[in-house]
Amino acid sequence: MDNEIEMDDGINDIADIPVSPALTDPVILVNLLTHVAAKTARRVCKVWNQTVLSLPEATIHLKLRKEDPNLTPLSSFSSHISRLNLHLDTSLLPTLSKILQNDCPNLTRFHLHVYDRTGNAPDADTIFLPAITRNRLTSIFIKATPTSTITHALHIVTQNLVQSSPNLTHLELSYGLFPFLGSCQKLTSLVIWITGYLPCENYQPIISCSHLSEMLVQVAEGLESLHFRGSCRNSRNHRAIRRRNVDLPPMPRLKHFVNELVDLFGCGSDLEDISSLRMPLLERLALKKGWNYVPHLDDVLTNVSTRVHLFAGVTSLKLGEVYDHECLSELKLPFPRLDRLEIEARTLTRINGVVSHLEVGEVLKACEFLGLSHLGLRLLKSGDSLGNLVAGMELFKTLKSFHVEMKASPICRVDDDTDDFAGKYGIETVEQFLLKDLGGLESVRIGGIHMKPATRERLTRFIAENKLPIKFY
Repeated sequence: MDNEIEMDDGINDIADIPVSPALTDPVILVNLLTHVAAKTARRVCKVWNQTVLSLPEATIHLKLRKEDPNLTPLSSFSSHISRLNLHLDTSLLPTLSKILQNDCPNLTRFHLHVYDRTGNAPDADTIFLPAITRNRLTSIFIKATPTSTITHALHIVTQNLVQSSPNLTHLELSYGLFPFLGSCQKLTSLVIWITGYLPCENYQPIISCSHLSEMLVQVAEGLESLHFRGSCRNSRNHRAIRRRNVDLPPMPRLKHFVNELVDLFGCGSDLEDISSLRMPLLERLALKKGWNYVPHLDDVLTNVSTRVHLFAGVTSLKLGEVYDHECLSELKLPFPRLDRLEIEARTLTRINGVVSHLEVGEVLKACEFLGLSHLGLRLLKSGDSLGNLVAGMELFKTLKSFHVEMKASPICRVDDDTDDFAGKYGIETVEQFLLKDLGGLESVRIGGIHMKPATRERLTRFIAENKLPIKFY
């Protein structure tokens, strides 16, 4: 039995209900519970609640939210909790550490989101050390919002939990939480989050990227997935963070690497730290800048465009905030096996003093000779949606799937009387384009196209009648 519940102090007692003897008979009740979700059954009455908890291998997925500050009830049924999801003020960390000292031995997943609304950061000596080993715990998520919430106390809670989980395979942490991972020999997935603020002043040692580098070295041999996620666009300390860098060790088993903060977590000169020489099994790569005022990824891509087979094994590439379509056409040399490409550029930029954005047609033309089977785009809308799509006629002959989502642009306003498709070219031309150019693909999704109701209804009917793999949304 594996269900998710929330704390509920309002459990009713049905002792006075006439049919209660039948409903509480053990044989009848066990049979009834095979047809009722545990979450529902536990709310019926105290008898049912106890029966559910007494069933063999019963487990509970417990979520405690901001309005449930009292953690004491956990101890009464902690052995049944398999997944624990907590949103707590930092002042409650000592209470949490006390519970984790001996309770919840059967945890499989632990999710902790810490915030600071009281300003009462606990002292490190108030944190209890764990007295049990959690062999079933394989996934830990600990995030502080903002990152300035990170204190010595949270660091100790994190370290204790990690060290008591020898079979940990997945770990997600806020930047600034750098526990020793030498005992985590089964860890295959690591995610580092940053929300734009440095840790608080009373814990300065954790702001150094050298601590992150040391942590990565401890698990480099076994990692298969490494993600640097987050955004620092509004960081008050962006200049201090931007100058920091992290040395990535060779990772012989790494298959998936995501870096949404290339300007913070650097990947060496011309991305050499994540090249196939250091990450020989790397297949999926995602790169994005974290700040909107620094140079885009265009410069990075231009620098690697002449590096032959720099990413020899990468088949899937995702790029964020690219604005120069010419750098895309040069990807074949460093990415000889590239099969899937996704690009997101949904903000305006200034190039040579001119405000502009990447257009769909430019990308389609630039990707003609990359040998792609899938192309996904999330871009700003230009004035001629159909004209931009028609530019990909040659590319569509080799693609298997094409997904595009166009967001309204400040320099391209659309009113209710605008019809992106039929208004300029006529509905018959649109239908022929869908049939001849897009009809041969396996999957086509087009979002953000502005159409009048009559146009959308006709095209929907046309797509259904011709069994085309096309969806507008």
